[in-house]
Amino acid sequence: MEEQILSLQKLSEDLKADFQHTPPTISFNDKMTLTVGKTTFQMIYNLPTYSESDIIINIPEENVLIIGDIFNKSRLPWFSPNTNFNAWKELFKNFIADNSKIKSFIGTHGYPMDINEVKEQFMFIDKLREEVANLKKAGKTLDEVKKEVKLSKFPYLSNVNPLFYGTPINMLDIAINVVYDQAK
Repeated sequence: MEEQILSLQKLSEDLKADFQHTPPTISFNDKMTLTVGKTTFQMIYNLPTYSESDIIINIPEENVLIIGDIFNKSRLPWFSPNTNFNAWKELFKNFIADNSKIKSFIGTHGYPMDINEVKEQFMFIDKLREEVANLKKAGKTLDEVKKEVKLSKFPYLSNVNPLFYGTPINMLDIAINVVYDQAK
């Protein structure tokens, strides 16, 4: 942990020394396409998920979808309290369809994913939402739900990312909190 703190302090010092605030000159609300040379960047607002300002970037010439911190190989996705799961699924629908041309999904951490790995992320979300909703309907409290829902039910998401910026965080608990709050 001390090493992590020192590393972040050094990074902070470096940023302060060289930092120049440059506000964007171009912004967009829902979608925007830029062409640079022969490469197209189709940027799409990704709804509130990991943060309020996520975008995904489709590069059709490369069959690549850059998805940032939304999904990462073998990791649990991070949900915010405002995550709209149905809209999220709709956004990704064409990118994970059987006829999709996307070959690589690039997250911020780890290795690229293929279409099946991203589908597994959505399978996790669907199963988690269903299980948590059923337990809540059965009268289980949030703490009881957390004791019943185990990561072992989702073996393809083996990397829990126990340290987030040097802080132990239970990603499954965060996911269950969000899903429980939204369950009817």
